[in-house]
Amino acid sequence: AVIAGMINRMADKKLIFIIATVSTADLPYFFEKKLNQYKEDLEYSNFEAEYIQSPSSNSQKNKNQDMQVQLRPEQNKVYIFGKATFGRGRIFTEQNVIYDFVHECKQQGYSIAYIRDEAHIGEKKDKSSADIQTFENLMAENAEYILRMTATFNKRDNQTEKIELTEKELKDPDKNNGKWLIKCTPKYLKNEAITDKEIISQAIEDFKQVQQEYKNLNIGILNIGIRPA
Repeated sequence: AVIAGMINRMADKKLIFIIATVSTADLPYFFEKKLNQYKEDLEYSNFEAEYIQSPSSNSQKNKNQDMQVQLRPEQNKVYIFGKATFGRGRIFTEQNVIYDFVHECKQQGYSIAYIRDEAHIGEKKDKSSADIQTFENLMAENAEYILRMTATFNKRDNQTEKIELTEKELKDPDKNNGKWLIKCTPKYLKNEAITDKEIISQAIEDFKQVQQEYKNLNIGILNIGIRPA
């Protein structure tokens, strides 16, 4: 919604969106699928989201072909990167692909919007990796808009402007019509004498049903990669 809103309201600007997320459990791949699936319901859907994966520089095939990689800016496009892309042994790192891409965007007059997913994960770890920290610095210096998303933000940080999505807003039917898989409508017990064991048993059955509903969404082109805990 943020991406669609920016494109819709800033038609006079050339925008590029860069999203970085953790690389575990194919998260960047499913991020791409979800964006392309959900965008049809947004106020502006004429944009492309693509997961960009860096080839390994250790691959013998890539070494034999002396592989050269380039990224070209496209207006309103969303480029999704897993943080492993910027680690050692990656062509993107060794050939400064991201650095060249960002500076080509700036030279062509694009405004970069940087979105960091799971921002609470890896801040200390990032500092131990020169490659990843260099990427974060590159975004901080060149992105015109920066949005960091997290479920557990640092409340002691008074320097960063925070926008919080509250439980009250999630329950507001005008803001949440159930389309985005957010469910927070409580079920009230009709029988106050029900035992803890009975509650657990019913919860397990309900959970199995929820799992099956998500499995139905994870078939073929509808595969959105959500696996309930």
